[in-house]
Amino acid sequence: MIQIILDSEQEKLLQEQLKTGKYRTPNEVITHALKILAQRQHLNQEGQRITILSGEPAQKLLEEKIKMMEEIKKNYQPDSHRQKLAEEFSQLCQETQELHADNPLNDAEIDEEIAAYRRGK
Repeated sequence: MIQIILDSEQEKLLQEQLKTGKYRTPNEVITHALKILAQRQHLNQEGQRITILSGEPAQKLLEEKIKMMEEIKKNYQPDSHRQKLAEEFSQLCQETQELHADNPLNDAEIDEEIAAYRRGK
């Protein structure tokens, strides 16, 4: 058995992956990462060879890819904090547009508004 020591960035990434709920253990995260690495190495070993599929093989591949995307979509869990920030930002943008709908700001005025906001005014 090999023991691995993670640096702080790697540990943070591992914890982020666990928080998504897609993985139950650190081992699952690492196993998935190694599978991806193996796939990439396999693709790199094949070089630039291109295979064109048609007919039934192409249909099967398409169906597999659709299943994969549906699985990803089904397991996707948006980050509630980021989602809340995005909603607040959208609301702020809309309110800002409504404030100046009858008298649009020019670029200099927009820059000054941003600077004032950053100064806390």
